[in-house]
Amino acid sequence: MEELLQGLNDESLMVREINYSLIQETAEPLLKQVLEKYNPYLLLRCFCTLTDYPGTVTSLAVNFDSQTLANGSYKDHTIKISDLNSDELRNTLSLKGCLLAFSRDGQTIASTDGICISGQDKSIKIWDLSRGELKTTIKEKDPVYGLVFSPDGQTLAIRKEFNINLWDLRSGELKATIKGNFAGCIYVFAFSPDSQTLAIGSSNYSDEPKIQDTIGLWDLNSGKLKTSLRGHQVFLFANIPYTSSISALAFSPDGQTLASGAYIATGNYGESIKIWDLNSGGVKTTIKENSREPVTTLAFSPNGQTLAIGGHKKIIFWPPRSKK
Repeated sequence: MEELLQGLNDESLMVREINYSLIQETAEPLLKQVLEKYNPYLLLRCFCTLTDYPGTVTSLAVNFDSQTLANGSYKDHTIKISDLNSDELRNTLSLKGCLLAFSRDGQTIASTDGICISGQDKSIKIWDLSRGELKTTIKEKDPVYGLVFSPDGQTLAIRKEFNINLWDLRSGELKATIKGNFAGCIYVFAFSPDSQTLAIGSSNYSDEPKIQDTIGLWDLNSGKLKTSLRGHQVFLFANIPYTSSISALAFSPDGQTLASGAYIATGNYGESIKIWDLNSGGVKTTIKENSREPVTTLAFSPNGQTLAIGGHKKIIFWPPRSKK
């Protein structure tokens, strides 16, 4: 047992990986406790390093086939497009970008600068990567906090503090603004696989000892709220002033299920992850394994059978993987 524990901190990545796998398969309680506190990021290996950047890299985005990386550099006001297989620079776009987003087909990228600094340019540039040309420019009046393309590539959702603007990329016109009745800020949003629904996570500010977060499902054809999902409850200890928020959303590949994660601050606990049946609007299950830690990201496997949950220093798979 002592050799397995020492192996987790070995200089060799291969040795660390082997010992990590062996501990996963053991039933020894002490080893299980060690594994829960172990940082799995120590098992990641570097497959390439991109250098020669004149200033700080302020933004990164990887396209959906994991073959291309876009990064924005503040000092030289450029966005560089690199091939992750060859480590070669494909193209350089003359514009700085604090936020970047790829379209699903990897042929278009959106960029913007001046996220939350008043008075700066808040235009969003839409680039054709196959030609390296600027397709169109979208003008926004307020700070921009997030960019997401719809899966069909026809719509760009732009997150503001209290609303989301939906732009039609074919016409270059604003098609809808989702304002809603948000009691707090918008924290996260996600398109359904068919691009017909937008899920928006926000927080309900309240003086009650229980704070319920809200997820709104919006019909993108009508621009109207279809339904609201409520049920994430966060409990406060010793009257600590704290407001929770929906921190992650993920649709299943068939669009029938939505996973949501809540931010749980240190010293609090709550219902951090819920799986929703979008046909009935009810909760299918509540995952409590991460009830005292923040959920930062969620992702379904391509077959929709496994949910990956990213949090503080670890990744959880649900349902738990069977031990061999």
